[in-house]
Parts: sequence; structure tokens; C-alpha cells
Amino acid sequence: SYNCLMGYMVSAGNLVEAWKVLDEMDRKGVQLDHYTVSIMMKAAKKARNPRDASRALAVLDRAGGVKVCEDDVLFNTVLDACIHRQDTERLRKVLETFASSDMKPSVHTYGLLIKAFSTLRQLWRCWQLWEEMVETRELVPNSITLSCM
Repeated sequence: SYNCLMGYMVSAGNLVEAWKVLDEMDRKGVQLDHYTVSIMMKAAKKARNPRDASRALAVLDRAGGVKVCEDDVLFNTVLDACIHRQDTERLRKVLETFASSDMKPSVHTYGLLIKAFSTLRQLWRCWQLWEEMVETRELVPNSITLSCM
């Protein structure tokens, strides 16, 4: 499948070939899905060239049918890429989507959410999420979540 091929190219660090696969998908009218977005978020993190990173993150904007908050792993991958690339505009949009969703974050996702709001310098929101995780949902923070605080 296109996603398998693209995933292999990204894992190998060959973004030039990954772009060719994405271009072929566009030419053939293949819809972007959760897997495509996830792969391209990994490409955004791996990219050495800021233009490649920006292009990979732009896949998120094109994937209108993909709901990032419906899948915990996808949501974490998107948050991680936006945080890593300091793409605060997309990060804000993703967090707005999260705020209007019914998503119940895992402990790992809480850590990334805290890190995201810290990136946006919204420390009050970090504490709010911490209280929700620990007091309201009675989840036990792990070492990763603790390090995000």
C-alpha cells in the first residue's frame, strides 16, 4: 500500500521518495487517512530541512476527513510533531480540536498535552490538566508525565 511504502521511506530517512509516494497518491485521488497523517508527522520530526518539516506538517491541514482526536496514538504523534517543530499555530488548532472533543486522554497523552500548553506558555492550563488527571480521573502519573511538569 502507499502508506506502507511511505512509512518505509520515512523510516529510512528518504523524504524525497516519501514525497514522490504522496504526490502519486494525490495524482490517483487516494484519500489521506490516519496512517498517512501519522507517517507524515513522523517525517516532520525527522526532517533536517525546515521546508520538508513544514511540508510534512501541512499534510495535517489537507487531511480534512481525519479526526485526530479519535485515535490516541495519532493525536500523540500530531502533538509531538507540532511541539518538536515549535509550530504553535497548528498546535493551537489541534488543542482547540481536543477541547471540543470527547477524548479521554491516557497518562501519556496528558504528558504531551501538558508539554503542549507549556510550549504555548499557558501554565495555568498545565496545572488544570494535571488536576484533572490526578484528582478528577485518579490516574497515576508515570515518569514521562512527571517530566513534562
